[in-house]
Amino acid sequence: MSRRSYGSGSLTIRKNRRSGEVWVGQWRDDGRLIKRTIGPKRRPGTADGLGRAEAEARLRELMATVRAEDVRSPAQRRARPGEMTIADLWAAYRDDRGRELKPTTLHDYGACVHGWFVPHFGEQPIHRITRADVDRLVDAMAAGRQKKRGDRTGLAPKSIRNYVTLLSTLFNYAIRKRRWLTENPAADITVPADDQQDADELEFLEPHEVRDLAAAAARDAVYGRVDRALILTSAMTGLRQGEALALRWESVDIAGGRLRVVRSVVRGRETTPKSKERRSVPLAPDVARVLIELGGVDPDPEDLVFPHPLTGGTLTRTPSCAGTASRSSRSASTPSSAGTACATRSARGWRRPALTSGRSRRGSATRA
Repeated sequence: MSRRSYGSGSLTIRKNRRSGEVWVGQWRDDGRLIKRTIGPKRRPGTADGLGRAEAEARLRELMATVRAEDVRSPAQRRARPGEMTIADLWAAYRDDRGRELKPTTLHDYGACVHGWFVPHFGEQPIHRITRADVDRLVDAMAAGRQKKRGDRTGLAPKSIRNYVTLLSTLFNYAIRKRRWLTENPAADITVPADDQQDADELEFLEPHEVRDLAAAAARDAVYGRVDRALILTSAMTGLRQGEALALRWESVDIAGGRLRVVRSVVRGRETTPKSKERRSVPLAPDVARVLIELGGVDPDPEDLVFPHPLTGGTLTRTPSCAGTASRSSRSASTPSSAGTACATRSARGWRRPALTSGRSRRGSATRA
């Protein structure tokens, strides 16, 4: 077969589970590769489908009507690299990388871009944004000045760092992936120091304090059983709050003494764990007993371990847990019998139970 001339496109055959073999055409327009399914390939001895000559004719029709301009994203159609604004850059990044991000992450990024970057940089082309412009953005975030929204409380230093990191990621995308920029004006930007980092450290409770906390939660007539088991399990396994709420009985191996973390709940939606990392964690005997009390001997594998006691659905904030923030911590120096440290919820929202002896230590975890 003679070699096709440059610019005439190409035809290939791809197998499709539903419709068998199909013709696929591809060609370049304005340097952009375009692929289209032409139609089903005709089977020998049948009249259905397209022969090569018919597929070639259909390919030429598509090449005459479908141009690169038609398949570009809205951001790429409305802006040339020299006219690209921060909103256009975000749209291009979202179209290209959005599938790799969790929906909640994509939502948070968009809120940051449209809440801070777009109001601050406006229609300024990205190649004209300087380090001084980014410094002014950092000052505005620290002071709470947001264009078109008036003054408000400044962002926490950690939030500012996260936002500047996102801005730097967008500029790096424009440099490395698109070749729209040559320098990153957000690189090595100085952000406010977190003076409250030490003061706001989570308060880690001793094992007996965790049990007191669980006992206090158990007094609630409706949510008590679930809250007690949730607190003890979270504290003694190191599960994040969303991972505990998404836990199902199929992931609990009482006999083997393990919990498999395969999903998480974020804003009411099930998703993968943080960093898409699935893992297995040890199950302490105390936690195993609590889970047996909660679910019985033979629970349905597909049921949630910590369901809402009234609806059976995903548990949200219960009265005894309202206003609390949970987090677990592992101790490399003092592993528990389960191999993890006994970490706790921060004391926000809780009236601390009376302690029989001692007091909690800040910044340290002890074994159960």
